[in-house]
Amino acid sequence: RPALASAPGPGGGGARPPPRRYFEEAQDISDAAILAAAAEEAGLSASEAAEWLSDNTRRARVQAVYDDLSSSIGEVPHFLLREHVSGNGLDIGGNRSVEEWESVLQGVLEKSRFVGMSIPGPRGEKVWLPEGNPNAPVSMALNAQHGWASSAWPYTDDDFSRIDESVDTAMYAQPRLVNHLDASSLERLTALYRGAFSSVPRGFAVLDLCSSWISHFPPELLEGARVAVHGLNQAELDVNAVATERHMQDLNDNARLPWEDNSFDFVTMALSVQYLTDPRAVFAEMNRVLRPGGMAIVTHSHRCFIEKAVKIFATETYDGEGHTHHILSYFRHGPAGGWEDLATADVSPQHGDPVWVVTAVKGGFSK
Repeated sequence: RPALASAPGPGGGGARPPPRRYFEEAQDISDAAILAAAAEEAGLSASEAAEWLSDNTRRARVQAVYDDLSSSIGEVPHFLLREHVSGNGLDIGGNRSVEEWESVLQGVLEKSRFVGMSIPGPRGEKVWLPEGNPNAPVSMALNAQHGWASSAWPYTDDDFSRIDESVDTAMYAQPRLVNHLDASSLERLTALYRGAFSSVPRGFAVLDLCSSWISHFPPELLEGARVAVHGLNQAELDVNAVATERHMQDLNDNARLPWEDNSFDFVTMALSVQYLTDPRAVFAEMNRVLRPGGMAIVTHSHRCFIEKAVKIFATETYDGEGHTHHILSYFRHGPAGGWEDLATADVSPQHGDPVWVVTAVKGGFSK
């Protein structure tokens, strides 16, 4: 190998190693004549190279080394790609297809932007988030795991304990016709939904879980849409202006949803995931009622009724990145293998409450 890489060729230049002949000159490096020419450039005799090629023992030894190295092909080669101006980039390892490299390069370009990012959307589409911050910790939370995820459910029952363990219907018995984020943050939430809903034809079906008197959906995209809203207070649901159907249910008492399998194109859950005491069951139900290729959109922030939030959220309400990892785990285990194209994004305004997003797409869709 050193001889092929560094020995002077007949013209005084360095020898052209086989990979260069293959990648740059499109030569067939399995051809004996090509290999003999490479050997001569490296200062070896063509006859000696031919002898090596016909030596089955040597060939078997080379094959054994190749097989041993192949076990690590998912890790090497390793590249760090950075955009020159911003210095932001991605690291990636292993053999990759052309399509994967295109996706990686697109990710590098997106990281060079100071605002705006795309995430996987329904039915293989992309959703553009013009206000997304690609360099925020929440936006980078998924990639920060480098593909690692716990194969076992990483939580205990105590993680979902609450300060107030009374039935939820008691606390939510009185309607609260108020907003739980400030105006600029709610505008970002609506913009998020606008980007997602714009990626499918009009007349889609959306289920808004843990909803109330307002869903923050963009009204201009709801013509002909089926909008099912679910919540804990019937009076709130009754005044939801975009709803075409309403259903009151306590998911902590009964996670089974009343809708048929494959009923919706979207399931949304805004600012309520921190209250779920059995998130695996709820996320499995979200998956069941979505159509293959349908998209789930879960948004969270730092505000909550602390006495009703589960322990892993209530312990540190401002830990957006940590809570994002929890929601990623909910998707991975609710149900296992049911979701693909997980994504995270921070669409928070510069001045206002944070708006953190975790999305996933139901598997099984093919164009």
